[in-house]
Amino acid sequence: MVRNLSFPTLLLIFLILSLGSITWAQTDSSSDQLDLEGLKGESVRVETIGGGSFQGTLIAVSEDRIEILVADGQILQVSREAIKKVAKISSGEGGRGLYQDSASNRLMVMPTAFAIAPSEFHVADQEIAVVTASYGLTENITLWGGISVPGALVSARFTSTLGDSFAYSAGSFAGVNWIGTASTGLSGLLIPYTLSSWGEPNSNLTLGAGMPVSFGPPNPSGPPRGFFDIIGVIGAIGGKSILTSTTALVTENWVIWGRRSIFNPETGELISENWDSIPILAALGLVFRIADSRFSWDIGAVLPLDISREGIKGIGGGPFIPIPLVSLTYRIS
Repeated sequence: MVRNLSFPTLLLIFLILSLGSITWAQTDSSSDQLDLEGLKGESVRVETIGGGSFQGTLIAVSEDRIEILVADGQILQVSREAIKKVAKISSGEGGRGLYQDSASNRLMVMPTAFAIAPSEFHVADQEIAVVTASYGLTENITLWGGISVPGALVSARFTSTLGDSFAYSAGSFAGVNWIGTASTGLSGLLIPYTLSSWGEPNSNLTLGAGMPVSFGPPNPSGPPRGFFDIIGVIGAIGGKSILTSTTALVTENWVIWGRRSIFNPETGELISENWDSIPILAALGLVFRIADSRFSWDIGAVLPLDISREGIKGIGGGPFIPIPLVSLTYRIS
């Protein structure tokens, strides 16, 4: 039955799932605006100057410290001098209001439009083979870098927020491929992109678009191209929905437009490459995230799709085969 579904129908289904994943999170207030004595007995989130983040019920306030009863029954003492921010957690959120995610700056692979806090540093590992890191340079600028066997990729983006629940971000990826460069020369990829997110870093709907541009010597056996060549247009939609205080569902879905290659069926030679209004590829992803303020991990799958004018098939024209995805994220500071 899946083979009979058109691409617009599949995209509509995942759009509805992504829209349904939005959970508007609680409104925070800083400790400067709150009376700590008045918060006794309330659920709060406490952030410290050293990068710590603690959540639980505020049970005691003294001149030099506060005490928090956390979910596992422990009572934590935090020096008032070390407190950077205290936020009241809305009781209407229930257990989900206690959700904290060290990977809140991204969905599965793509970032959200929200910036991470200045000096905040995250390290992530996808499928063991790819290691990435994110760093908050300022309140508006986030840096990102990744390395794997074939090459490396870096990114810088600027973020602007409108109100309490909308963020817009623009930036660019720049990557270099070091496999085979001795014979072909330096080659790589530039991907200028924009992102928009509604909600909050822990729970949001995110839309993105980008334009991959390859650079390097053209392939002698391929069609004539310059040193720089636009190879596609990417659209993405994703979102995160909180399930419990420690779990969430994250979805990320990509659609790629580009040149459609036409080959001679007898010789296998490339006849032509033309831009097509119909996407050439898509990828639909969903993961289950177990989250914590310091360490979070994802387990799920990505379904790659090969799209032609004849219909939708698995990658390479084969059956529909999901690719398992495992990702780990640790917030260092």
